[in-house]
Amino acid sequence: MVYQGPMHPSLLRPVQLRLLGEFDVAVGDVSGARAITYNKPKLLLALLALAQGKPYSRADLADMLWPDEEGNGRANLRHALFVLRRLFENVPDVWSGTNSTLALNPKVIMVDVLAVTGSAGYETLGLEERLSYDRGRLLEYSDLPESAAFSSWHTSWQSRIEREISECRKALLTRLGQQGRQAEALEHAKLWVQTHPEDEGAHRQLIRLLLDSGNRDAAMLAFQDCVSLMRDRFDTQPSDETRALMENIVPPAELGGPVLSEQRQYRPLAVLAVTVSADDPTLQPEQTLQGMQMARRHLQDLARKEGGQVLLGLASNMAIVFGHPVLTERPAHAAARLACAIRELVLPPGMRVGMGLHADIALVHADERPDGGALVTQEAMRLSYLAEAGEILIGSAVRERLMDQFAVRSEKRHGRQLCLLEAQLEAAAVHRMFGRVREFDSLVRMWARLPMAQPPTAMMVRGEPGIGKSLLAGVTAEYVRRTGGEVCLLACYEGHSETPFHPVREHLLQRLSLEWGSADGADPGAADLPSRSVDILCKRAGLDPSLRSALKRVLFPENCRGDADTPVPGHTSHGALVDALAAILAYHEKDDGPRLLIWEDLHWADRSSLSLIEALMRRTVRGPMMLLTTAREEFVRTWEAHDLRLSHLDRQAMGELVAHRSRGQRLAPALRAKIVDGAEGVPLYAEEMVRQVALGTDIGVTPVIADLVASRLSALGTVARHLIQFAAVAGRLDDALLTRAAMAVGLNRRDIPGLLVELHRRGLIDDGIPANFRHELIRTAIYRSLSPQERQRQHEQVAQYLMSLDPRANASEPAHIALHLDHARHADASHWWCLAMRDALAQSALGEAQSLSERALAALPFIADADLRRKAELDCQLLRGTLFTAMRGGGAHETSQAYARTAKLRDSEDSPHIQFRQLWGDWLVTLCTRPHAESLQFADRIHRHAEQTGDGLHLGWAQYTYGDSRLWMGDAANAERWLRSSILTLSGQADHSLRFACCGADGASLARAMLGLALTLQGRDEEGQASARAALESADTLDHLGSRVLCLSVVARLQWLRGDEDATREAAARLSSLAGQADFSIWKELGLAWMGWVNARNGDRSAMADIERAVRACGKDLPVMQSTMELMLAQAHLAWNQVDAATAAIERAGKLMEKFGTESLRGEYLRLLGDTWEKRGDGARAVACWRQALTESRRLGLSLSARKAEARIWDGAPQAA
Repeated sequence: MVYQGPMHPSLLRPVQLRLLGEFDVAVGDVSGARAITYNKPKLLLALLALAQGKPYSRADLADMLWPDEEGNGRANLRHALFVLRRLFENVPDVWSGTNSTLALNPKVIMVDVLAVTGSAGYETLGLEERLSYDRGRLLEYSDLPESAAFSSWHTSWQSRIEREISECRKALLTRLGQQGRQAEALEHAKLWVQTHPEDEGAHRQLIRLLLDSGNRDAAMLAFQDCVSLMRDRFDTQPSDETRALMENIVPPAELGGPVLSEQRQYRPLAVLAVTVSADDPTLQPEQTLQGMQMARRHLQDLARKEGGQVLLGLASNMAIVFGHPVLTERPAHAAARLACAIRELVLPPGMRVGMGLHADIALVHADERPDGGALVTQEAMRLSYLAEAGEILIGSAVRERLMDQFAVRSEKRHGRQLCLLEAQLEAAAVHRMFGRVREFDSLVRMWARLPMAQPPTAMMVRGEPGIGKSLLAGVTAEYVRRTGGEVCLLACYEGHSETPFHPVREHLLQRLSLEWGSADGADPGAADLPSRSVDILCKRAGLDPSLRSALKRVLFPENCRGDADTPVPGHTSHGALVDALAAILAYHEKDDGPRLLIWEDLHWADRSSLSLIEALMRRTVRGPMMLLTTAREEFVRTWEAHDLRLSHLDRQAMGELVAHRSRGQRLAPALRAKIVDGAEGVPLYAEEMVRQVALGTDIGVTPVIADLVASRLSALGTVARHLIQFAAVAGRLDDALLTRAAMAVGLNRRDIPGLLVELHRRGLIDDGIPANFRHELIRTAIYRSLSPQERQRQHEQVAQYLMSLDPRANASEPAHIALHLDHARHADASHWWCLAMRDALAQSALGEAQSLSERALAALPFIADADLRRKAELDCQLLRGTLFTAMRGGGAHETSQAYARTAKLRDSEDSPHIQFRQLWGDWLVTLCTRPHAESLQFADRIHRHAEQTGDGLHLGWAQYTYGDSRLWMGDAANAERWLRSSILTLSGQADHSLRFACCGADGASLARAMLGLALTLQGRDEEGQASARAALESADTLDHLGSRVLCLSVVARLQWLRGDEDATREAAARLSSLAGQADFSIWKELGLAWMGWVNARNGDRSAMADIERAVRACGKDLPVMQSTMELMLAQAHLAWNQVDAATAAIERAGKLMEKFGTESLRGEYLRLLGDTWEKRGDGARAVACWRQALTESRRLGLSLSARKAEARIWDGAPQAA
């Protein structure tokens, strides 16, 4: 629906840029898209245009657009900029910036993205105007660079665009409905569904409008379309909100309730797409068709032989699937081996093949064809069409999966970065082994004690995947070779568990081609290769010639009919065949020398191979022989053998392994430590993470690990898979949560132990009590196997379960509940983040509290109701005010900003508790930044509010505000009265939520400290000291860091006023130490300043820098304390006879005292002013200042200052005379 109204002025700018859908740029209404002949200038223009005039660093632009061309990035940027400058050469003032930055003038360019999002300069656009620019995704048809910074930028903008379009269309539909324009609203809703079919909100709006119009049949069809789309694209059901619309007209069973489906699952899948085409234009059509058909038959035979499922397409292509129907952990490796074999295949004349390989965790329909949605197949086909003759093109995800066993190179082609699979790596040298000395010694000792003329000695190495079983076997094989022993290697492969003797066949064929084929003669009559190979085997192992047919069926099944497990002509039984193969494996090449037979990965072995091992273990061999097998923990062995279980490596061994595997990559120590911690003792995970770093990707779940876990999930039953996915969402295998989840799907809690045993057998959880995930990476991979919608649903379910637990028995932390609600995008997430923030404040975990407050604000958009959202933000901002008061002071910008926001959010209908906290914030900011007379007015408002509500807690804090304000004004007597009332009121209350919610400290303790200051100023030193000690004892009893810090800040100020250097040093040292334990930044600066004052007076001149730093900090965050710091700085300067500096500090303090009305420091100010005159030699002026200090202090009842002034008069009067 195109908007037809008058054009907005912002759309008349000389440059019109379209970034949504197909890229276009018009200069003066003439399209200039053709002037941009390649992609990067378009991306550069997009970056600069969406910055809205904000300059970009040229270096940052080069890194974002050319991440892989460090040396040429700036040159490429200059060329792209040249293209754009030439395009805009007739547009004045379009460019701005410097030699190091770039920017576009936003006033001369219109950007459709900014219009559709209603950004600055486009705010007055109507809803229809904005929606008319919804023409696709951001840079939809442009190739984007593989740059983390650019990807982040693109993802952020795309998310914002989708959010704004959704909100805009909702607002438009609401407005049209209110205006009675139902037909137009329906047209808009249908258009929304058509353009954004994956947006469930669009479907919900259409269903709602159809129901409102009375068209229930159409609403039912729209709902069914939504169900089908959610299932096909996201493997989930519509949300509860969507299903609630249909509850009255649709039976619950049709709404897609929590019924566990057995048919749909995700598993690792690899698709090798092969495109056959004619390479000789001279061939006749009949010849071409015949050649293609013959090539396809050869390819089908080879694919089925390697265990692939062939999906035939058109006459020229086919898709070969690995991972279905037989489940495999590493299907990409099987597909890659097949691709290499196809490349070596001799094709009919004039034919060529191009291959594309793609692998991913794919949706599989167990009762249909594999690869639900054909997403993997489509990408593989696209790559096969791009491949040249004999090439194998792979994606980046496949490259990460294959790098350990295949050679891969990158190449830029068709404007894209492609990867070519070259060949399978030859057997490489054994890697260095770490942390397995004890296990290796066990194998060496066993090897040294092998008996003669006995059955083989068997050892089985067990452990989870990636623990190092193969490496230990390889190191042992290398040791045996170097000591003169003979080594024979066999391995089982995935996908061949039904192929009889597959490991033996592969081993024998390799030995025949590499060693035996040229070493022996054969029967001249056996001319063909299969017969000749069998003759060599029989001759080498001394077998009866009657076994030739049976051996030929094992080695070359494609040339024989029947199955290798069935009897063969000549009455060769299966047992005789097994004995013959056992004789071949037991044959010693070096007479009676020791022989090591290694057989890896028995958990993938076929039944015939296992029976062969049993026969081998019953056979007496003439020389010493050791059978070393590897298997996972779940494998069940049927023969006698020693077990060697590999556990996780310790931290030191992991550190050495990571350092060795990352040689040449210059990993930072912190990154190495992160890899060591993340791998948790599993070498495979560490090596995969190091490989991720080398590829420039983030450390986490690699494709190899994802495939491994996905295959195990797919092997589970529906209920077991549901429970382990639920546990992955919950983050742990909690008994209570699992019981609730099991009951929700109709499972008896007595069945849970059996399911846990199955999960342990699959290697997903450990066998500890309580059980836990075997590795955090496994939990993460399981979590990612869920669709986004299913994750949200289960997160909400976990949160509801946690909230329903008995708080007396097993209370969950609010932050844990909040995290799940946040992931569920639930409206209650912000409230629970605030609860968690309140707990953090109670523990003085200020850094954590700040992080939680950011999470609470970020969760506000989840609340649809505007009034509920306002209340939630108000609660959060009030807590932020408390937080920043404790961290940086009541005058800090963050504190003022938080309380200023509460002023905009407040409402007369708010609860008395909320209103009180708002008034508290107003008083606090005013006390720290405005004259004390104004803070006294706010204190009076708080007191009246407390009296009206009758709340004792409110009254106690209100009395404190009176006492604090009065004390700064110099009215120590009244301050004492109010503070004593506050202590009495607050101490009489039970433990309460307001204890730390006002300023991050306990009110009663803080009031005692302030009372000690008031008493000390009145000259009642002993009482003041006693009250200060009581305050610190109360804070220590609570064991609350914030209360200790704020009380110590008052006590240190008290001791400074007394002039007691030792007591000041003690209080200040403790203050700075405790404040440094958390982010009490302003209080730490004050503590260092008081220590600096003591040190400066005792000969440390450099200590004045601490006081000066505190002066600056107070000027920024705590202005009310700046005058105190200035007077303290003046004292330090006087101690070093720096009279001019002292006078300047005193003058600054005087101006601040005048501004705030700080009368409590009046006597100190005048006394220090007199001291400066004395230092200048003007005794008369000095005595006059001291006398004025005495008079003013007595007038205010501040006996401490009066006594100090009087002492100066007595000391200085004789000199003045």
